[in-house]
Amino acid sequence: MKYNLLARVFDGSVAFRYSIPAQPGVASGNISHENTEFNFPGSYTIYQYNQESVFTPVSIDTFSKTCDFPATLADGKLFVSIGEAGNDNYTKAELERGEAPHSLAVAFTKNGSVKWAAPYQTPWRTISISQTAIGLHRFSTLNVKLTPAAAREIPAWIKPGKTDKGAAEHAKRAGLY
Repeated sequence: MKYNLLARVFDGSVAFRYSIPAQPGVASGNISHENTEFNFPGSYTIYQYNQESVFTPVSIDTFSKTCDFPATLADGKLFVSIGEAGNDNYTKAELERGEAPHSLAVAFTKNGSVKWAAPYQTPWRTISISQTAIGLHRFSTLNVKLTPAAAREIPAWIKPGKTDKGAAEHAKRAGLY
């Protein structure tokens, strides 16, 4: 089976995804895992979190849990963000410790496989780098740049404006803010 690697380069970021074009004899299939791995030149600290847990700084060489996207890493000199964009019909992927030293691998921890029909594209994997933690904010619109606009129009029943006063009062009484 043939596939293409699509890449986009931005100032301080790179994004890539896999594309399976229509081809004779291959109409559909399953993706049971991804061989994507992020290899670093040395030990980095990942601010690990999973399913809205507390951020826990841990070395990528020793952490044993998985980490949701986006993940922030640091080595004392650089700050790195590894993210995902354009996940329309793919499983929830997470980062786990890779097999190579100083590496992270993409893992499917919830679902066993992804069913696809050609042509098919995986979500974008993104990598952004900055010399400061706040500098990563510069890349906060990267997902918007990589995700196509919605194919449908905004439904007519959605109206711009403020929340209903009654709903806001109810939320205050309920202690929601």
